[in-house]
Amino acid sequence: MRLNFCTISIFILFISFLFILTWKYPKSVYIQKLSSSSSLKFWVINNHDGCRVDTATLLQGLNQTIIIADLVGRRNPYIKAFTRPNIIFLKEKHQLARLMHTHRSHSDRLTEDDIRNFFSFYHKDPVMFSTNAFYCSFPMSLCEVYMPFNRTVIWLPAHRFTLARCSRPEIDRLIQHLQQSVHPNQQPKHFLAAAGRYDQEYIKYYTGLDAILLPANSLWYAFNITKFTQKRNEILVGPLQHLSHHLIANMTEAAKSKKSTFIFATAKSLYGRYELDQIADHRAVVILPYAVLSYGITELYALGIPMFVPSIKFLVELKLIYDRTLIDIHYCGSYLNFSDMPKQHPNSHHPYSPEDIISNEGMSYWLQFADYYQLPYIQTFSSWEELIDKLTGTNFVQINQQMFEENVKRKAKLIENWQNIIRQIDREPRLIPDSYDSAIKQLWNTDRLQAM
Repeated sequence: MRLNFCTISIFILFISFLFILTWKYPKSVYIQKLSSSSSLKFWVINNHDGCRVDTATLLQGLNQTIIIADLVGRRNPYIKAFTRPNIIFLKEKHQLARLMHTHRSHSDRLTEDDIRNFFSFYHKDPVMFSTNAFYCSFPMSLCEVYMPFNRTVIWLPAHRFTLARCSRPEIDRLIQHLQQSVHPNQQPKHFLAAAGRYDQEYIKYYTGLDAILLPANSLWYAFNITKFTQKRNEILVGPLQHLSHHLIANMTEAAKSKKSTFIFATAKSLYGRYELDQIADHRAVVILPYAVLSYGITELYALGIPMFVPSIKFLVELKLIYDRTLIDIHYCGSYLNFSDMPKQHPNSHHPYSPEDIISNEGMSYWLQFADYYQLPYIQTFSSWEELIDKLTGTNFVQINQQMFEENVKRKAKLIENWQNIIRQIDREPRLIPDSYDSAIKQLWNTDRLQAM
């Protein structure tokens, strides 16, 4: 039987309609479409330049808008990175609450009145109303000030989550807030993350919670921005911002004993205020770390500069680490003792406390989680003579290429993890309760947020 033209045309249209209904975007197109249609506003106050630039440039790179609400504004070492679109400095167009003036360090404690006054200042503010989420890294505990606003909080410590909580009641209350935040029934949805493996394990030790790993990375402002030239003779010594380091003499002496011509210097002694592309003119950096997470190290890794760090045993012998625990004198050491810290959570099975500052075994155990022992291709040495041997025998170009490839993988994983979080944040701003008391009662089932 012959089909007429009209019948054939109808059949073709029907098949085309089915194809349109069932065809799916390729995954890469779908992700791109998702990210471009998912622009949210993130409000942040961070009291550390590295934290400030790292997450802000990452989120900006994912087409999000960042409201930087601290008092520092553009007066920071990363002026160029902060000129990008969708990074807004609140102080340039808006009066800041008193909290931004009083809480400018990592250890400024937060009282109930501080939170109540902050809420009173901003609960009818149009910029606050347009905000979808908050995040805090340094100190992470500052995010308690946002709890009455009925918006997503991303708890993202880059140093111990307990910073600025210098008494047991304050720490217990913060732990309670974290545990309550990630409860499946809690609305809106909140996220507990960590900027490094050390903080991820530290959180687990005291809270029993599994934090999402969102590592400090510097990849959106220091990765693939310059060439690895090796045109300078000096081997840099970090921390780069130090004018000198007393252990340079040990390296120099070991080089002489090996009849090596290596010259060691800090970046500050060579350049004063240096730029990242100047660092890429050097073959390598010897890192003498003082902390378990450093944005100076994440920047070097993003640049792909080969790094050499003392082995755990050698580092403990050198007694270089002083920024590791809450009870360090730089943080709460004047108010808090080891015996004041909470006990280990049953969900954690670490054999030592992260706050142990007496036992070399405990310190050695926890140092394994530091960034420079977690990232691949960072070389370790157990003596100054071994350092010279490794510098002599290392193929710096090969390590630079390996680090580049690792950075590509790390960036892809960060995009995946952050997009997963962004997808779960409410697109439309939620209502802000009319009063502070009703807000904390409705949202957190309490009559008081703080112990102070």
